Amino acid sequence: VPQLDNPMFASAIRGAERAAEAHGYSLLIAHRESGATDAVYQRLSHRNRVDGLLVASLDDDVLLKQELESTHAPFVLLNRQLPGSPYCVVLDSRAAAAIAIDHLAAQGHRRIAHLAGRPGGFNAGERLAGYRDGLKRHGLAFDPALVAVAGYTAEGGAAAMRSLLKEKPTAVLGATLVTAAGAMAVLHEAGLQIPGDVSVVGLHDAAVATMLYPKLTTVRMPTERMGEIACEMVIDLVNGGTPQPVAPLPPDGLGASPTARTAPGSAGSGTRFTAGPAPPAPAATCRPSSAEAPDSGAATPMAGASAAAAPVQASSAARTAAATLVAIGQESIGTSDTGHATRRGTSSR
Repeated sequence: VPQLDNPMFASAIRGAERAAEAHGYSLLIAHRESGATDAVYQRLSHRNRVDGLLVASLDDDVLLKQELESTHAPFVLLNRQLPGSPYCVVLDSRAAAAIAIDHLAAQGHRRIAHLAGRPGGFNAGERLAGYRDGLKRHGLAFDPALVAVAGYTAEGGAAAMRSLLKEKPTAVLGATLVTAAGAMAVLHEAGLQIPGDVSVVGLHDAAVATMLYPKLTTVRMPTERMGEIACEMVIDLVNGGTPQPVAPLPPDGLGASPTARTAPGSAGSGTRFTAGPAPPAPAATCRPSSAEAPDSGAATPMAGASAAAAPVQASSAARTAAATLVAIGQESIGTSDTGHATRRGTSSR
C-alpha cells in the first residue's frame, strides 16, 4: 500500500478481508511507495508463498505488467486496467466526477476547478472525462486553466489549489478526499470561506470527511464492495476457476448538506441532488464507461449496476492470499459543509 494514511485503502482492505475470511483465507498486506523499484510482488509470491495477489498500483503499465507476470501467481487489479490482464474490479470514476459537477452546477457555479490525478493514469483520465461530461451537460465551457495536477496526496492538493487561486474558481472538485482536504487547508490560509467563497467536493468518502471544517461534501463510492468482489475473484482463480468480468461499480450518490445554498439569482436547488444520465457502463468488462445557474433543468437519477463476481469454491485448507494494495485514489459522495454558491464562489456544505 503506497499510502497507509489513505482511508480508501482501509475500506478496500476491509471488503477483501471479509471475503477472504469467508473462504478460509487470510490477507497479507504489503506496502510499496508509488514508483519504488523493490520486487514486492516477487517477494510476496516466492518468499511468502502466497496463493494470489490483489493489486492496486499507480505504477507504469509496462513496469507493472512485467513484475506481475514474473510472479506466475494469479492476480486481480483493483480500480485500474492493465492491457492484456482481463481480471480487474473498477469504480465508475467518470460517473462520480459527473455527479459532483451536476451538484455544483445546480448550485449556480460556473467556474469549477478540478484537482486532477496523476497524468496518464487510468483513474485520472476517467475523472477528468467525467468532469468534462458534467460541464458539457450544463453548458459550461472547459477551461484548461481551471485544471491542476494534484496527484493523490494532501500536499499535492494544497499545491494545486495554490496554483488555481489566481483563476478565482467558485468551486473545486478534488480527485480524492485527501486532495480535497489539502485544497481546503489552502483556502482557509487564503482567508476564503468554505462554502461561502469557494465550494469543495471530493471523490471518496470516509469518517475523516466529517472531521474537517466545514464537513467535506463527497461522492460515495463502493470501495469496500470493490475489495470484496476482487478478493472473491482471486480466490476463484487460485482454485482453478474463470471469474466472469465485472461491470464498473457505480457511485452510491451524492448527499448535499441541508444547509447548502444557491448563488443569488440562481435557479439551482439547495436540496438533495441526483445526477443526470451518465455515459453507460459496459455490461461485463473491466473498463468504466467512457455565480450563475445553468440553463438546463434538474437532471434525472443516474442508472448503473454492478455485476457480482462468479461463485467461488472454498479451499479446504486455509491459505494466504496477498492483498498488495498499491495506490489508487478514489471513493464516494457523502455530506459536507463544502458545496454551495454565493457572491464570490461556492463550496458544498
